[in-house]
Amino acid sequence: MALEIDHFVLGAASLEQGVAYISERCGVEVPKGGEHLQMGTHNHVMSLGNICYFEIIAIAPHLEAPKKPR
Repeated sequence: MALEIDHFVLGAASLEQGVAYISERCGVEVPKGGEHLQMGTHNHVMSLGNICYFEIIAIAPHLEAPKKPR
């Protein structure tokens, strides 16, 4: 069985901070993604090909924190 990379992920203290960091250093804008209600996080995400994605993720202060560890 061959292994494949599904996601490269940058965890950030805030989503705005993570998006600005990648924009300044890499010169790319990562499109807005969505929210993970069950984990209390939100993201920006972009495709890196057919099966691989780059995601910037952070705790969403406006969402309820999960009852289990993130």
